[in-house]
Amino acid sequence: MTKRVFTTEDFAAALHLPLQKYLRGRKASATTPQIPDEEDPLDALFTDIIQNGLTSISGPAQSAKVLVAGAGPAGLAAAYELKRAGFEVALFEASERTGGRVKTITAPFTPGLHGEGGAMRLPANHVLVHTYLDVFQLTDQLENFDQANKIIYLSTYGKTLTYDQFNALLIAQDPGLLACFPGLLPGEKGQTIDQLWDAAVIPVVQAFDAVYQNNPANIAAAYAQITALYDQYSLQTYFEQVAGWSQDCISLYDLGSPHVVLDNAFIESWKDAFLSSQSGGAEAGMMQMMQGMQQIPSAFLNPALPFSLKDDITYGARVVAANYTPSGGPGQRVSIDYQTKGGQTLTAWGDYVIFAVPFTTMRLLKTGTPFSVAKSNAIRELRYVEVTKILLQFKTRWWQSYFSALGQGTDGGMVTDLPIRYTMFPAATSAQFANGQNRGVIMASYTFQQDATETGAMPVEASVALAIDNLSTIFGADVVQSNVEVGTSQVWSGDVFSGGSAFAYFAPMQKTRLFSAMLQPEWDGYAVFAGEHNSYTHGWIEGAFESALRTAYQIYYNQTH
Repeated sequence: MTKRVFTTEDFAAALHLPLQKYLRGRKASATTPQIPDEEDPLDALFTDIIQNGLTSISGPAQSAKVLVAGAGPAGLAAAYELKRAGFEVALFEASERTGGRVKTITAPFTPGLHGEGGAMRLPANHVLVHTYLDVFQLTDQLENFDQANKIIYLSTYGKTLTYDQFNALLIAQDPGLLACFPGLLPGEKGQTIDQLWDAAVIPVVQAFDAVYQNNPANIAAAYAQITALYDQYSLQTYFEQVAGWSQDCISLYDLGSPHVVLDNAFIESWKDAFLSSQSGGAEAGMMQMMQGMQQIPSAFLNPALPFSLKDDITYGARVVAANYTPSGGPGQRVSIDYQTKGGQTLTAWGDYVIFAVPFTTMRLLKTGTPFSVAKSNAIRELRYVEVTKILLQFKTRWWQSYFSALGQGTDGGMVTDLPIRYTMFPAATSAQFANGQNRGVIMASYTFQQDATETGAMPVEASVALAIDNLSTIFGADVVQSNVEVGTSQVWSGDVFSGGSAFAYFAPMQKTRLFSAMLQPEWDGYAVFAGEHNSYTHGWIEGAFESALRTAYQIYYNQTH
């Protein structure tokens, strides 16, 4: 029997819950109209599932066994909800830990200190994550994450500036700063980066609002309109062909902002524009977990939970093959082969399989029963972003007095055109600095794509040395070199367990061509797909949970209808 695919409208209508209270809204900047999130129509159903379980929809399901490949946030959440609903679940994780690309790094740092190799912050409007934190009684573990970018250093200018100074010089058309971008057009001068962006996306906001009209029922149609109009553009080509920016204006936006990847599909960058705002998207209300973001996936293993997954995971189990037997009876419809650390290849059988791993990992999977052509194309073509992070521990948190002397608080971000590109200094109020801890760990470098490839190709010692050198150029060798103690790096392009990927971000036209097929179940509905890539919220834990709840609902619905 072929199982149906559930659309956004199907999910939203499932419980007939009011949508308005769940509208989260994202702002490109403080001056643009509020734009609801594309996931919003799903939140009514999904938050109800988190709070009350799948069985609150239509009662218990007939028992079935679900195999889950991958124990990242998506695999964990899907398995947890299905176990709550009465399913038998078995998770297979290739590495020695849960969390996937949520990775809190504690070594080689002093006990009590940590840095984030992967996910590092939670926007206030990510309601699925915050609902889980509430259910797991972890909201008291949230603390502030200062998203704002406080200073900028451009080597061509040769001087560190606060962003207030940087903006003032741009508005005043300072000859020294404009000399760094000599090709700016007359209409591009005298404006800040945020002002340039706001003006550039006016037609997009207008096109969205023309359909949305502040009506939650129109969200899907409004995003469909934006996709039809603008999915053809990368961020680079949108600036060139729609906004009419000069190349130096594009360089100003790129070098003066964090998180800019010009090859991204424009509509992806538009939705996440607050990440590149100079103010850091103050309205995002960013938070972090006191003991590291690893607390979130670890919560699903809490032995105090009645449906804890602690005994349902096989570690060191790399799934290498999967197959579907249409004629198979209960418990014999799907199978996976996995290799153990001991060198054995074992087989597990079940009724459903959830592939909760990146498509880069799926690409290497042998499937005895082929997926559809459309799914196979999506697995092969989906674009992922490369990321490298470099973390450094210092004996003293010298940056607090540096920022304070500038009137910029005690923490926040720094953007530079040097190879490290983006640095985040932790909040002075962070729980890891309690009990008189004078040391601190900073994210010394956060790079994407080519920058990430270059730093990621270095031995760890060389990348740490590069970060120290770049920071010494900006802040002075005495303060940096006399305080640094240890460092390490997280190179996602070299991480075998993530398939060499950090997170998915569509290239132009991939949403149009691939996304529908990405969400499509396979094998008559007995194989479903989860992960941040299979969501509207790429690159976030929220997207992983969105996809997990979608797949859990699909399997549950199939068993109860």
